[in-house]
Amino acid sequence: MRTRRTVAITLAVICAGAGGPALAAVAGRSNGARVALTETAPLNTVPVTLTQTAPTPTTTTTDATTTSSTTTTTPPPQFVVCLASARRVIARRLGVKTTSISDRQFLATNGMPQCNYLIAHAHRGGPPGKVSLTVNVDNGPQAHWRLMRKVVEAEQIFGPVPKGFRPPIGIHGLGDNASWFPALDQLMANNLRARYLLTVGVIWHGTTQAQKIAITRAVTLFYRHIRRLPA
Repeated sequence: MRTRRTVAITLAVICAGAGGPALAAVAGRSNGARVALTETAPLNTVPVTLTQTAPTPTTTTTDATTTSSTTTTTPPPQFVVCLASARRVIARRLGVKTTSISDRQFLATNGMPQCNYLIAHAHRGGPPGKVSLTVNVDNGPQAHWRLMRKVVEAEQIFGPVPKGFRPPIGIHGLGDNASWFPALDQLMANNLRARYLLTVGVIWHGTTQAQKIAITRAVTLFYRHIRRLPA
């Protein structure tokens, strides 16, 4: 009996140094009950709670400013090609009064200013009757080169000569490459400084080619000496 007591005291001392769980085990065993050992977290440990913070999306707003610009295109100046002095030249050639010649200016199909002179009844220079004269003034670039090319192209024939073909006829006294185009009843020439390409056409029924050339040459000669037309 003394021996058991001594053993119990010894175990109690050992369990006291080991901690609470051992004492609880000894106490439970001494009471005859079976108690399961439970593992707990240390008292000096602070539970860590992981908090995930979702990043706040940043929205950047950019104001786009659109600047619209309006471009105004200035049309080329309109030259005055219907001239009172030209009507006087036509009146002398056809034997009519200047007041009997009407004129009208407009843009032709080539986009250039053109004047139509209408004579109701010619008295000389050809058969009496209605005469229509057109003067087209082309102030585009390279007027001299374009006239030369026009003449060269009108003379070119590839293959057999077609029936009724009539090449351009050179006209003296109106500068280089001045020519009459029989198929068009037109005379083309440059002015003195090759600034303009002049095209003078005629409609005069019943007259000869020589008479058509004579009237268009007189009108071309007048416009040829104009260095700059009024705007």
